[in-house]
Amino acid sequence: MIGSLNHGRHETEHEAESSRALLPYLSYGGGLYVRPGVLREYMGTQFLTSPGFESRFNFIAALCEAGSILQFTGPDKIAYDYHYELMRRLLTIPSLPISQIDYDVLVSASVLNRENGGSSILSKDFPFLKIWNIACKSRLIDPRKVRFFTREDFDDFRECEVR
Repeated sequence: MIGSLNHGRHETEHEAESSRALLPYLSYGGGLYVRPGVLREYMGTQFLTSPGFESRFNFIAALCEAGSILQFTGPDKIAYDYHYELMRRLLTIPSLPISQIDYDVLVSASVLNRENGGSSILSKDFPFLKIWNIACKSRLIDPRKVRFFTREDFDDFRECEVR
């Protein structure tokens, strides 16, 4: 699962770099998924005129071509809705606001984990990392099954630990 890449700011060079770093994973069928809200956020309002447009466009096209836009239906949608409301109630912390999209990614990774035995979140959003950490400590999610990675460099991802 790819989490928020721009965190509501204009980080177009970082986004372009992320696109270039993650594109090979799609080429090899790496099981990389994105939720529609993250995709909309990633495109942003300045998408066509921003630096790095070509890299981001190629990445988005590859996500669409690979069928990597994650939509839940049937029993998975019911599980998603239930877990979304549960986590939203239990993890709402006024001093640590995170976006609806971040909750969406966290819950989606949790639902995928039930189907596939494990999932990972890639994000550079540190409030999101803190919420993941709290969810793990609260045993809402299992950190061995829903792992969290941050991108340290162009193609260097670091797995985060529960603290």
